Amino acid sequence: MKKLLTLILMLLPMVAVLTGCNDKDEPVDYSSKLVGTWVAERSTTNENLNMTVSIESIWAFKNTGNCTWTIYSKLNGKVIESRENSYKYSYNGNELSLTANGQTSKLSAVLKGNTLTIITNEGTTLTHYKR
Repeated sequence: MKKLLTLILMLLPMVAVLTGCNDKDEPVDYSSKLVGTWVAERSTTNENLNMTVSIESIWAFKNTGNCTWTIYSKLNGKVIESRENSYKYSYNGNELSLTANGQTSKLSAVLKGNTLTIITNEGTTLTHYKR
């Protein structure tokens, strides 16, 4: 009886460890790492015409799984056009999924510290900085 009890006590921790393991890797959701406001700006100056054209891109990710993307077109620092889009989002560490009106788009996205680089399906790269 003592040997049986010893054997059970030795096997019990092993059973506990093995039942806690899972063969399938669960997908990791990194969406919470995006929460906050991310800003990028690109501009081009034409010295001959004395004008600067710029685009400002602002992503605002909320912890609710919703985000907005606002784009400002500027001429000499003045906003001449703006556009805002709202999405549901998820981020798995290298892909940003955006859903609006039942349509889902997937973009490559790399997050390193306070830098978020988004690459569109057309190959345009825009690096955003956390505000």
